[in-house]
Amino acid sequence: MKSKMKKLFLVAAFGLSLMTIVNCTSQKELKQTKGVVTSLKTVGDSLATARVVVEGDTLLFKLADARFINGMFIKDDSVQIDYIEGQGDTLRALVITVLAKQVNYIDLNGEASDTLVTRAPQTEPVDSVQ
Repeated sequence: MKSKMKKLFLVAAFGLSLMTIVNCTSQKELKQTKGVVTSLKTVGDSLATARVVVEGDTLLFKLADARFINGMFIKDDSVQIDYIEGQGDTLRALVITVLAKQVNYIDLNGEASDTLVTRAPQTEPVDSVQ
């Protein structure tokens, strides 16, 4: 009787350790990438998926679980996405950071520059148009 209980205990312990090993190895790895949003799909008033071009490849991200940093993004915005593998070709986006674009100012001559040029304040009031 004791030998059967020992065997049953060993089988149960082996099964439990095997399940623990399988669960530890099945955790999904968090990855990060940067790219440009090429299209968005909405369902009702919620974003469902986004296609992002990363180094020539187009990746499809599911946005149901995503949290956004620096606001929402639109088409042609640069983004940094922290994601995990999803089902099939779809990846699960977890954190989406919208990357700020460099600001270009246009001066009065129509040339682009990195410094803001403003017009000098007027000392006399402008006559109203009649």
